Formats: sequence, structure tokens, C-alpha cells
Amino acid sequence: SGALTGEEEARPLAGDAGLWARQDVAWRLVQVREDTEGEAAVELDRLLDRLATATDATTVLEAVILSYRQLTEEWELPPAEDVFAVGYDLLSTGDSGAT
Repeated sequence: SGALTGEEEARPLAGDAGLWARQDVAWRLVQVREDTEGEAAVELDRLLDRLATATDATTVLEAVILSYRQLTEEWELPPAEDVFAVGYDLLSTGDSGAT
């Protein structure tokens, strides 16, 4: 593309803070999912589906974090504090529709 050669200006990626937060959390859950088997893996897949189809970032992130914490009580998974330690406040990203 011309943006790589400097002939054109690069276009910004489409999305907003809510979308990026959902993707950040989803990527972290995918990493956990890769090391997980059985029913715990099925439950992680459900959380990933919720993130993928969400229309309200804050609501879905709150629900996914709570659900993951409940999963850690039932199965041996990485602590939620580690999984969701993204370096910013996940719940202050504002609402975001799937862009």
C-alpha cells in the first residue's frame, strides 16, 4: 500500500476503546483456552462467544470477568488478577458496538 511507502497517509483502524478492550480480553482468554481441556474449555469458548457478539463493552466485560472468576473456583485456571491485568481499566472503556 502507499502508506507503507510514504506515498499515502495511513488510515486509522476502525474501532474504539470498547472494541479494543474486548479484543484484548478475548486474546488473553484464547491463550488460557489453548492450555485447557474438557468442560472448562467449553466454558471458555462460551465466554469468547459472548465477547465476539457483544454490543455493550462494559456490560459484557463485567459479565465475562465475573464468569471467569467463577470458573477459577471450579477448575484450575490462571488467576483472574493475572488474566485481566491489562494495564488499564477495562470497565472504563465506554460502550462499544461490534465495529
